[in-house]
Amino acid sequence: MGGFTNPVFGGNVLIRPAVRSPNYVAGSTGWSINRDGSAEFNNIVIRNGTTQGGVSLYYNGTPALGNLILSIAAAAGTDPFGNAYAAGLTLYDPTGTINLDGTAATWNATPSGAGIQVAVGGGSVLMQFSPTVVSGVTWNNGATGATTQSRLGTNTPLVFIESPTNSATPGATATLSLYGGPQTSNGDVLSEAIVDAARTWINSNAAWVTGAWTKLNEAWQTPASLGTGWAAGPSGGTVQPLQFRTDAMDNLVIDGAVHTTSTTPAATIFTLPTGYRPKVTRRSPGVSNSGGTATARYAEINSNGNVSINANIATASTDVYFEVSVPLGNIT
Repeated sequence: MGGFTNPVFGGNVLIRPAVRSPNYVAGSTGWSINRDGSAEFNNIVIRNGTTQGGVSLYYNGTPALGNLILSIAAAAGTDPFGNAYAAGLTLYDPTGTINLDGTAATWNATPSGAGIQVAVGGGSVLMQFSPTVVSGVTWNNGATGATTQSRLGTNTPLVFIESPTNSATPGATATLSLYGGPQTSNGDVLSEAIVDAARTWINSNAAWVTGAWTKLNEAWQTPASLGTGWAAGPSGGTVQPLQFRTDAMDNLVIDGAVHTTSTTPAATIFTLPTGYRPKVTRRSPGVSNSGGTATARYAEINSNGNVSINANIATASTDVYFEVSVPLGNIT
């Protein structure tokens, strides 16, 4: 019997371009071990092994141009079908969806504590995850498309909610939602200028008591300015200058004195800021004093927040005293 005329091996070297199973069809059935070091199998198990500098490619159906869905590669390249793949772990699924079933994804920023950004739609929407600024507190920073809820830890006794502009200005916009009982060590929450779709809230403190939240008195506020011909306090003596605030029972309170500095003072003594104005004109008893002679007056507050008295005063150094209380439910 003569020897093989077309040997597969020469010593331990593969002579033929490939050794294949009888049912081998490229990209479909069977197996192939190629002389260039590549191979193709339907399934492969590597026991206790690692791949160095290798490429793992996953396709949607039979491998072909346009159906590469996932690659794991040390460096970018192109597969035999013309699909370009990127370095690292890359998803090419046309649905653009990664499903995590029964698990969660964790991103560890480098260096520790650095912020993480996730671009959506090629960067048209950007979600930013910032490192925690206050121990025990996580924040929703308001980025476009952000849905993460801000959460208060158990060791943070005080939280300030501020608007994007100036929360010290009544009526500035900010939102706060509280779920369940307080999550702080002493139950205090400070809410500032909170606005929702139905109502404007006023700068105020709130405290937790057994079974309920109760509002605390806010600090007294001084009018930003007085009308021409008016000055704060009485013309003589010591009386509380004019101030205003809301009380714990949701009433607007105006208290104190002003006095005229001319014989033609402005009709409007001062204007209340947004959030302290009645929906309809309100009147409340008051009194003026000129040279020791007291005269009954009434204070008037209209829906524009203008505060005046019912009669013009034509003398200087006339004091006007306020003790006004208006239910907050009638305020805009």
